[in-house]
Amino acid sequence: MKKYIITFVFSLALLCTTSCNDWLDLKSYTKIINDGQGVKTLDEAGYRLNAIYSMLRAYECYGARMTYYGDACSEDMQAVGNTKRVANYYTFRFTADNSPSSFWTNFYEIINNVNLLLDGVDNLTGLSAADELTRLDYKGQALTIRALAYFDLTRLYGYPYQKDNGASWGVPVLDKPVDSDYKPRRKTVAECYTFIIDDLKAAWPIMKISKNNGKLNQWAALALLSRVYLYKGDDDNALQTAKEAIAGAESNGYQLWTNAEYKNAWATEFGSEVLWEIPMTSTENASNEAIGYLVAPKGYDDIVLSDDWTDKLMGNETNDIRYQCVINNTSDNSKSGRRYMWKYPVNSGESALYLANVKVLRLSEVYLIA
Repeated sequence: MKKYIITFVFSLALLCTTSCNDWLDLKSYTKIINDGQGVKTLDEAGYRLNAIYSMLRAYECYGARMTYYGDACSEDMQAVGNTKRVANYYTFRFTADNSPSSFWTNFYEIINNVNLLLDGVDNLTGLSAADELTRLDYKGQALTIRALAYFDLTRLYGYPYQKDNGASWGVPVLDKPVDSDYKPRRKTVAECYTFIIDDLKAAWPIMKISKNNGKLNQWAALALLSRVYLYKGDDDNALQTAKEAIAGAESNGYQLWTNAEYKNAWATEFGSEVLWEIPMTSTENASNEAIGYLVAPKGYDDIVLSDDWTDKLMGNETNDIRYQCVINNTSDNSKSGRRYMWKYPVNSGESALYLANVKVLRLSEVYLIA
């Protein structure tokens, strides 16, 4: 009997080694390899797109650093101490020699994965009518993510467009997969903006109009396009695009939060005002490096509201709705006087501080642009 059991186990192992090889040797959809074997099916395109969204969730990207970068470098917020993660941003201690490479590396990794996806998804044929709509939606989402990545890179590493009408150097623009040792030249800021706008203009009409939690749709792409026009100084197109985004979003169920909803809405996932937010779930998150943990007084306690924001900008405007998102420290004497921001509270039903969704595009911003 023992002999038969051993023979059966050996035969099963051999069978798995031969016939099961297809599902054992799964390729990575986040690895940048242009091996001529990109996405061949619509399902593979969906897997790679999900992997790209996961890269946006990373703490080097919108999971934390890209989210707090603007706040830490502005007058609105300040680092709690010199050793905190945001301290170098707040004190402008970065130089050409010690500036972080994470933005550059992360965004170009995203861009190359988008290019690999686009390289394959454009060649999918023989699809049903429903699958063709999905293919176009995947393509639109990918183009929008690439535009977002280039917009962020251009703002991080180039001068503002309006300084010299985009004549200064921006960043290299890649529209196809490349090997890791490829060395492209930089484009001007104007060339970068042209590429970004072209991507978004090609993306939004082919995307779905309905909400798909955690994913981009037409109204999110239009909101981003209106933001790009605003930064470029093209106010006419910024206004026109914002109007189109507002009308389309509101006709599909989006609406501004009311005053009564405002504070609690931040702890509600995928609320009525949010055009796109990045979910932090128990299985997919940036752990303690996530923005929710960094801003929490019981977390890393990295960043707080500045006195300039609360005293000079807000002043006595106590009826301003933004005051609902200010938390004054009252329980810890070691943190006396600190005021925290209630923009990244723990998701409803969760307890871990890092499980706080990041709201990237909101309808209220589009109203502000308009």
